Amino acid sequence: MITDKKPIIQQMREIMQRMHYAYKTENSDWVKRFIKFSQMRSKDELLEGAEGKVGVF
Repeated sequence: MITDKKPIIQQMREIMQRMHYAYKTENSDWVKRFIKFSQMRSKDELLEGAEGKVGVF
């Protein structure tokens, strides 16, 4: 679970690096687009029901 005080995008990049994702994946804008799509106002709000949101996205 993401609990750090860092911005969500930075946290996701760090997770992707640990999982050995490609650099292009890490720096793509899909995370920003997903956050806008989800109308995120907080990290908890983004993570709540995330699987369903990803499916709709």
